[in-house]
Amino acid sequence: MNERNEHITHALNTWPESARARLRFAAHEIGHGLAFIVHGIRPEWVRLEFGLFGGLNGGRCRISESEPNPGTPPEQVEAWLIGALAGHAAETRFGQLYLDLDDQHAHQWGAQGAAKDYDNFHRLRTTHRVRLSEQRAYQRAAALIERNGLRVDHLTFRLARARQLAGHAL
Repeated sequence: MNERNEHITHALNTWPESARARLRFAAHEIGHGLAFIVHGIRPEWVRLEFGLFGGLNGGRCRISESEPNPGTPPEQVEAWLIGALAGHAAETRFGQLYLDLDDQHAHQWGAQGAAKDYDNFHRLRTTHRVRLSEQRAYQRAAALIERNGLRVDHLTFRLARARQLAGHAL
């Protein structure tokens, strides 16, 4: 862990759970957004969603174009599959770097908020008969997130503060 990560980790450990949750959800949604952008799919926005009384309910990455149709080339379907799992990859990275979780616990921790993402992954993969495995898609998403780590960090903190970022801001 470098000095920057140690400083952030120390700060996060003193913050209330609600602030850590906000950053966690922000990292997740930024992961989706960046993965889609890298693959040429432009999100309209990413945002954190709050309930009636102000509690954090999760987040969302809104894509303006429709999901792949039956004639979509396999490589474009793969882009959607990688984008679906990039939220989990970004959340896992956040746990490893800033909450000092070991790899296994960070992966499990990140998976807690990714059930719908995995459902989407399996639905798209089955519908389009794409051979990309869940493990390989996750590895590709994690590599993409790691290559863009500083950008992920910067945008995660921006989203946590602003609650919504336009797609062009990613």
